[in-house]
Amino acid sequence: MPDKPQNFWQELKRRKVIRVIIGYAAASYVILELISIISDPFGLPDWTLKLVFVLLCVGFIISVVISWLYDITPDGVQKTKPAKNEVEKEKASKPSKRGLKISDIVIAVLLIAVIVLIYPKIFKPDKLEEFREKGEISIAVMPFQNLSGDTLKNFWQVMVQENLITLLSNAEVLNIRQPESISILLQNSDIDNYDSITPSVAKNVSEKLEAGVYISGSINSLGEKIRINAKLVDSESEEIFKSFTIEGVSDSIIYLTDSLSVTIKNYFIITILQKEVSPYKYTFYGLTRSPEALRYLVDGRNAFSKGDYPTSKEYLLDAIKIDPNFIAANVTLTWNYYNSRKFDQAKKMCLKLYAKRNQMTRYDEAKINYIYAWLFETPWEVIKAVKQLLEIDDQDPSSYYVLGQSYFRLHEYEKSIPEFEKALDIFKK
Repeated sequence: MPDKPQNFWQELKRRKVIRVIIGYAAASYVILELISIISDPFGLPDWTLKLVFVLLCVGFIISVVISWLYDITPDGVQKTKPAKNEVEKEKASKPSKRGLKISDIVIAVLLIAVIVLIYPKIFKPDKLEEFREKGEISIAVMPFQNLSGDTLKNFWQVMVQENLITLLSNAEVLNIRQPESISILLQNSDIDNYDSITPSVAKNVSEKLEAGVYISGSINSLGEKIRINAKLVDSESEEIFKSFTIEGVSDSIIYLTDSLSVTIKNYFIITILQKEVSPYKYTFYGLTRSPEALRYLVDGRNAFSKGDYPTSKEYLLDAIKIDPNFIAANVTLTWNYYNSRKFDQAKKMCLKLYAKRNQMTRYDEAKINYIYAWLFETPWEVIKAVKQLLEIDDQDPSSYYVLGQSYFRLHEYEKSIPEFEKALDIFKK
């Protein structure tokens, strides 16, 4: 081995070790990026990327040693001969003209691939900053896909969606579309099974709700293990600009969902908008911890939307029996009583909720204020309460309809008509 560092460097070049290092590093980066891209769609475990990285590190050492000891010649793989004398060393140190080799093309292609992969990460503009420049960040949360293979766990799909919407709705800088609007649009898209929600369908729903971002994801399980994947997607370009993964056991699905919700909330609020938002609690009164209660709520809502109020009531009462503090079930039951013309029971439910409104999320509190105003106060209070709801979700057609109806009751037809028109525009979309 040469004594001087300069001669050692020349020997590395003569033995083509430097070229091997550059080519191996470029190929390794491309492989790691490829694994990172395909791990979510193919359901690869989280440790896959770490394992590939370790194997590449071991392979790097082996490649360097082999490149030092051996050389590929027209006659095959041969042991690299040491420089015999100073003249040969001097020749090795001088650049010589040579033809273009296949190895040069391979290295050039790998370097171009690395540049293509690195460039968006360095020069890509901050997506959330782009959305902020357009105003509030509007978000539509899709039902998550149940990839467990067990249809009895389909309620997981809306469980994750509901928890995300509940937590994110409490941030004043975020404009969160509510699940009812998303559900109606999905039904109009002939989506009966949430597992069949494609990116194009999610994009269509998100754009109709004028949301700049939509959140989609999947729930995978293998035995008792469960993994939830979530992606933040630009509704216009369908570009995934942030992804999240959380793992645990199936019995802790509720807590995994909470953890995922907080992680996404932290990304939006703490990381991006921390200077503009005051801290608030992570959990709230009314967010159920019972999968069974949530399942009954989903069934109760479906029956309610079909006008089957007796069946809906039974499901909702079952949900409340399991979790008396489940706000969504209590609210739906209140409207169930009202639509069934059981006004006394509706008012009793409303008063019970109204007494605890300060413990709820921002959206649930606004919803309870609206119900209270509708049942006990004048159209003026209803208008004020509905406008608070629209500050949180300005793409809910029922809110504009109630506004129009309230102005109509006050004989303010010039104000009523635009609100009805806005409701119709959203319904048509």
